[in-house]
Amino acid sequence: MVRATDPKTVADLLERIGFAARAALNDGRVFVDGRRISDPSFALRAGNTLALYRGPSGTSTPVTIIEERNGIILALKPASLPTEPDRRGYWSLRRAVSELVGCDESELHADSRLDFGVSGVVLLARGSAARHHLVWLRRQGKLVRRYFAIGGGQPRELRGTWMTEAAGDHRISKARYQVVAAVNRASQEAAVLLSIEPLTGRTHQLRIQAQAAGCPLYGDRAHGGSTRVTLNDGSVVEVRRVALHCQSVVLPDAHGSEWRVEAPVPLDLCALWEQLGGSSDAWRRAAEARFEGTHGSE
Repeated sequence: MVRATDPKTVADLLERIGFAARAALNDGRVFVDGRRISDPSFALRAGNTLALYRGPSGTSTPVTIIEERNGIILALKPASLPTEPDRRGYWSLRRAVSELVGCDESELHADSRLDFGVSGVVLLARGSAARHHLVWLRRQGKLVRRYFAIGGGQPRELRGTWMTEAAGDHRISKARYQVVAAVNRASQEAAVLLSIEPLTGRTHQLRIQAQAAGCPLYGDRAHGGSTRVTLNDGSVVEVRRVALHCQSVVLPDAHGSEWRVEAPVPLDLCALWEQLGGSSDAWRRAAEARFEGTHGSE
């Protein structure tokens, strides 16, 4: 809270409390009363709320473009980077991809927006034609995504369909899931490796559904997931990201042929699964899991 005796500009106040004002403003991490501020001379009044957010560690994590065809880009997002700019600043997957392909950031549209803390394949469209094509593919049910997740606890059924109602608009979120492997842990909840295919694309959908099914995802503090794992030897492991990874995307290319793009499982998720007592072979089985029925069109 800004006091009457504080400096009268954003830059001066940030400098007084020990922050590099220019870098924070350029990064887009400074907010006054919820509004992002980039002008160092922005005038403050007593009673304003000044917030400075920590930047994403993903600025030092390389972003990889896996493949591009006809304006459709599939990129590998690290967990430490948001898909779109957020309160952590302007740096995001979309900005990183725009620099890699040499286009203005405004030309890119992220068709899938993985949460901060979630890794994997993200679809982006370069230009309006590619964007409209992706919208058409989604409506036709021709975009198929496969996720891997590690949950604490175990669903009642080993496979099935999760259905939850989205808050506020009463739309139903759907996803097919399979428990690929489970590890029973002494005096703690079981750990499960899940293979999941969302049939709809609601915000935080899979994380909310996993929580509702009794297996909140490790690292997902917002939805009841454990952020600390006690190993059999008594040591404690901190889970610093959401244990959710978009492993593959399948869609038709411009000629109607299947276009499949896969992302390797991050080393930190592999390590977490093994620390929980899981077998490395479970990842292969998660990729090979098959779901009955046709894919959704939403």
